[in-house]
Amino acid sequence: MKNYRKYFQKVHILMAIMVFMAIVGTVSAQKDPAGQLVGTWQFDDISSFATMDEASRAHLDSLPQLKAQVLGSYSGRKLSISPNGNCTLSLASGQSASFGWVLSNDGVLTLKDASGNMAHETVRVLTDERLVLVPVVQRDMKNIIGEQHYIKQ
Repeated sequence: MKNYRKYFQKVHILMAIMVFMAIVGTVSAQKDPAGQLVGTWQFDDISSFATMDEASRAHLDSLPQLKAQVLGSYSGRKLSISPNGNCTLSLASGQSASFGWVLSNDGVLTLKDASGNMAHETVRVLTDERLVLVPVVQRDMKNIIGEQHYIKQ
């Protein structure tokens, strides 16, 4: 009987250690989302363009010049996010725009330019390597690209 008691004590201690390690591992695996945003993100045009709805795709296909202009304005863009609340959107053409940024607790990234214009993006996916932003649609406006996919550089 004494051997069973020692055995069960060891099992209980071992289980307590395992539960503690699982809790510590889970807590340490959680990251600060705002901190994860910091860095340079390259626009992933293949994944992003795949999120276009059929009506938008058909409309763009019917207007080749507009399609080239829209695709050209997205392809090659980079989003550089600094920890100080500033970010820069750089286009392949060399043009860039600066914004302030704030990430809310509910996962909405707000970008504000120097004139006070704001854009709101819901952070759908945020990992060390991938960022997916979904524009928050105002009223009856519609975005051509449903999701903007980025890969961390």
